[in-house]
Amino acid sequence: MTTTADNRLQRAREYAKAAREEFARAEEAKGREAVIGLQNACGKGWLAVLETAHAYFLSCGVPEAELPATDRGWRFMTGRHMEQDMKKQFNEMRLTFHVDGYYGGIVDFDDMPTHLEELDDFIETVAGWPDA
Repeated sequence: MTTTADNRLQRAREYAKAAREEFARAEEAKGREAVIGLQNACGKGWLAVLETAHAYFLSCGVPEAELPATDRGWRFMTGRHMEQDMKKQFNEMRLTFHVDGYYGGIVDFDDMPTHLEELDDFIETVAGWPDA
């Protein structure tokens, strides 16, 4: 993997760690503070997903200047560079962390540990990718 891709993966791991820490604080909070904490954890989880996908695209030879920054760009790049299973995993995490978790605030507290494990699996899958 290129140094830039390695840096992106390191940043993804840092975001994932921050998401776990934010979730732990949210579990101890009450009321609106707990909901906001869960949304913040989901936001950090989504940032980890994006950094991981950027690392993957860089390892596939996509120049840094061409990395996606819009929903349309993400759809194009995932369709062009990701295999079906990885694309499905990316889209499921987008729905969980970005849409349902951050914007909707409807991710269940009980499901969050599983979602964070899936995030870690995604990061490590990309870290060990054959093209990397």
